Amino acid sequence: MRLDQRNQAFPGHDLIHLNQETLTAGLLTFACVLGISERHLLHRGSTVQFVGQPYLTRFGSLFQSFPKAVTTEKRLKVGQKLLFKLGGTTDVWVILCHWQSLQTYSEGEYVRVEIALQLRGYVEDIYEQDPNALIIICGDFNDEPFSMPIQMTLKASRDISYVKARSTALFNPTWRLIGMNDLVTGRHLPAGTCSSSDARHMTNWRTFDQIILSSGFLRDEWSFVGSGVEIMSNIMVGGNPLSWKELSDHYPITCNLKRAV
Repeated sequence: MRLDQRNQAFPGHDLIHLNQETLTAGLLTFACVLGISERHLLHRGSTVQFVGQPYLTRFGSLFQSFPKAVTTEKRLKVGQKLLFKLGGTTDVWVILCHWQSLQTYSEGEYVRVEIALQLRGYVEDIYEQDPNALIIICGDFNDEPFSMPIQMTLKASRDISYVKARSTALFNPTWRLIGMNDLVTGRHLPAGTCSSSDARHMTNWRTFDQIILSSGFLRDEWSFVGSGVEIMSNIMVGGNPLSWKELSDHYPITCNLKRAV
């Protein structure tokens, strides 16, 4: 997730792009999320230096909930909720998710709806405090954007106009990562965020990894940059391409937003 501001971790950059320098800024932000100190990221011989403080800073403690499912009495992996301060003034809620796999709870099982109901409850709690709250929900849901838990229970829509007219709905830009959107050149491969060997779905790819936004990010001062969301299938490290599929069957994704200041 990239939140573009005039005053960033590396001054002089109007937009944050994933090059060598600003990738480190992103790593430092994740260090803040995970409670890892900068010394664990910067090692001897590195040419990268930490300048100032991250523009997006964590505020308050980590909240993680594992409620029990009504149907199975087993714990549900709903998510981790964190509060950040953007520029020291604006609240940004981030909910990190990694839902149970389809091998644990298959598609159509009510337990998956229960997980989404719990997550929707987190969102409603935030909206009670601030109806215009900035909320980012991201992670591996092991469900597609069009699944019942994501679309109907969590209320994450693919339609910007729908969400703008209903402030408590959520916008899911990850819909554009489903399939190929350039049939001539074959660009925008892979055709999803996660490789799948299950031929029953008539595809080699699933879009399980998603970034979902509250309607607050659709207000006038916010706008998407470029295509908004992308699958990072081509990553350069030290001038050499990184073969991501050798590391994971899930590709990382980015969401690029800009706020007028």
